[in-house]
Amino acid sequence: MNVTNGRHTGTRSATGRAASLPARLGGLVLLVVAAVIHVLLIGRFGNVLLDVLFGLSALGLLVGGVLLFVGAPRTGWVVGGGTALLTAVGYVLRSTTGIPGVLPQPIPFSMPTSGPISVVAEVLVVVVAVWALSGGEGVSVRSLAAELKGLFGRSG
Repeated sequence: MNVTNGRHTGTRSATGRAASLPARLGGLVLLVVAAVIHVLLIGRFGNVLLDVLFGLSALGLLVGGVLLFVGAPRTGWVVGGGTALLTAVGYVLRSTTGIPGVLPQPIPFSMPTSGPISVVAEVLVVVVAVWALSGGEGVSVRSLAAELKGLFGRSG
């Protein structure tokens, strides 16, 4: 963590759990697996809104994975872990109660078979993200904003 006058100024030299290379590599693999599954599911259910949600989920998962390696690991964990959490919750809802306005009738947990694989990957991402973010550096909106400013080369 870079600190100037007591203020966080980016994480080009991030340390701690969020910057752990093994955690970031594992997280990236899991994020990519879940994203690829979501891309492959686009069009399988004949529901345009569900297709948009699959696409947005894949995008969020991939952006999180990229952020893990471009100088914003804490932001990557928040984006990737948050997207994974929302997607896993969506899967449970679609399989139990349905999703009003999207899928009125539940779809069994095992359909398609890639669903459980994706949920396992997403839950593992959430667990690793919580572990990574619970390290000594902490996470706040201010620190994430500073990390993004450092990423895009803006000072301030």
